[in-house]
Amino acid sequence: MTKRLLVISAIVGGISLLLVIVLTLIEGVKYRVREEQGLDPISAPDWVANLTSAGLAVCALAFVVLMVTTFKTLIAAPPLPLDSDEKPLSGA
Repeated sequence: MTKRLLVISAIVGGISLLLVIVLTLIEGVKYRVREEQGLDPISAPDWVANLTSAGLAVCALAFVVLMVTTFKTLIAAPPLPLDSDEKPLSGA
């Protein structure tokens, strides 16, 4: 279950980050073209701004889930076995 959650959160975070990058690049190019044509550059449509904000929020949430799941997995992992010549750290 933990491995599946790690993979799903990584994929969802990556897709949402890719969406944010693509929307930002497309709107940036449209802004530059209008500027070069001498037209008054307009702001991005509301749906683009809302989708970019939602993509950033989903990416941040996926990152938090990824970090919490990784931390939980590392804490719950069994300790590594000692070599035969090593002494335990308990001082005994």
